[in-house]
Amino acid sequence: MSQPHRREFDLALELVTPSAPESAYLYVPGGVYATDGDGQYRYDAYQPTVAADRAPPVVVFVHGDGPAEFLREPRLWGQYRSWAALAAANGMAAITFDHRSSEGRTKIEPVLHQIHLLLETVEQEADAFGIDPRRVAVWSGSAGVPFGFVAALDHPSVRCQVAFYGPMDLRTDDSRTASGVPAAVLAEHSPITHLERSRGQIQPLFIAKAGLDRPGINDSIDAFVARAAELGTPFTVEIHPEGRHAFDILDDDDQSREIIETTIQFMRDHLTA
Repeated sequence: MSQPHRREFDLALELVTPSAPESAYLYVPGGVYATDGDGQYRYDAYQPTVAADRAPPVVVFVHGDGPAEFLREPRLWGQYRSWAALAAANGMAAITFDHRSSEGRTKIEPVLHQIHLLLETVEQEADAFGIDPRRVAVWSGSAGVPFGFVAALDHPSVRCQVAFYGPMDLRTDDSRTASGVPAAVLAEHSPITHLERSRGQIQPLFIAKAGLDRPGINDSIDAFVARAAELGTPFTVEIHPEGRHAFDILDDDDQSREIIETTIQFMRDHLTA
């Protein structure tokens, strides 16, 4: 059953790693990629400034979930701006964007539809972005992990995925689920269901787990990792034993910085091969 949403951190907080120098990237305000009865949804681009012999790959950052009043331009939150800047400083373009609320997981399909639209926009506007549309990574965080993960599976251009402290089975983490959502709906939109359905044949996946996170999230990660290992799925898992949910912006320690750096290297390895 869903619980009242509470802000767990200052939305201006940035990554605990040193900030990427502004000279290393170009911030390009984007445009509207989707509309619905609740309004318009926008995206922004971050482009590397270092010259390269080919168009750079791109990382799409999928933010978390929450009530509509909480999701006010999350593409501009410090967490996503600093991740995008760091990616661009490492030779990868980045896209941050706003998607709608799932309203307690009662409207998951409209969220997935928007993520599909955003990925299609990235592919269609590749020349304008100055990116290679055949080399895409999808980074998803928190309650947005199931949405980003499931949507990315349908896009051949996605070379790898990253899942930061998010539920891999929506049935084990009911803190964001409204009353009355059928278990079958939660199962259908859970990463572990799609892992089973594909017999482990998914894009290479990087999972970051926060040791002090909610049991419902961590139990689902553990179950997913165990099954992925059985199926021979290509995955990497990094655990911050003392990390809180959103440790990348909350826990200023060596373990957080190491996981952030390893994440960037994971995406570089899969996007530049």
